[in-house]
Amino acid sequence: MSKDPFQILADELTLIRKDMDQLQRTSLDKDEAKKLNQIVTAAVLKMAKAAEDAPGSAGEAGS
Repeated sequence: MSKDPFQILADELTLIRKDMDQLQRTSLDKDEAKKLNQIVTAAVLKMAKAAEDAPGSAGEAGS
């Protein structure tokens, strides 16, 4: 059984939070900032795709 797209979205957000919690320093160098930007951008695009593929609208999810 495949996961519900909204659960995928929640899982991705949890992973992003965990990754952010693991950052120990308060500033990143240019290369680290670029890599983080790529990771976050990829996660956002993946979440957007999951939301698009979700059955029904977000407003119907609570019904």
